[in-house]
Amino acid sequence: INAAGGALPGADLAHINLAAVLFDGFSIYVPSLGETITPGPVVLVNINTADATTLEKQLGLTKKTADDIIAYRLKIVHFSAIDQLLLVPISKTIYDRIKTKVTV
Repeated sequence: INAAGGALPGADLAHINLAAVLFDGFSIYVPSLGETITPGPVVLVNINTADATTLEKQLGLTKKTADDIIAYRLKIVHFSAIDQLLLVPISKTIYDRIKTKVTV
């Protein structure tokens, strides 16, 4: 937020994740104090079809983790369940962070 010029007066920063990893081109909506928030549609990342760039940018993964997921996917043909990500292996912390953002 500071790099973008700071928050405007009346911005409700409690409704955004100030620790989120952002990438060039991301857009973040910051509501005003007292504004009713209506969640938008959730777009899940398909771990069977996503390329490394998509895994990195949309899930906030490192290049190595994204490459490891793709290498494992090629080895097993495709994921049949999200929890198979733990077999890649990825850390439980990463898995817990992304498990609601992915689909098979």
